[in-house]
Amino acid sequence: MIGGSGGTAVVAALRVAQSLPEDAVVVVLIPDSGRGYLSKIFNDAWMSDFGFLRPHNEMDAGDVLPPRSSARPTGWPTWYW
Repeated sequence: MIGGSGGTAVVAALRVAQSLPEDAVVVVLIPDSGRGYLSKIFNDAWMSDFGFLRPHNEMDAGDVLPPRSSARPTGWPTWYW
């Protein structure tokens, strides 16, 4: 569990990694744990009350797609998996 700034740091590291050789190492420091968001963005009831989550009676793609396999698909870059 991480907060927004930690998520931003991870996305930035993934983007940097795209242009590096496969054996390169990228180190990213995650600046927050998300602990301060437990009563808000990690709380489905709060998110629904403020319009950030869809009502539970509506379907989206996640309701009909199979879960993502833990195996890396052929041809996918190793930095993605």
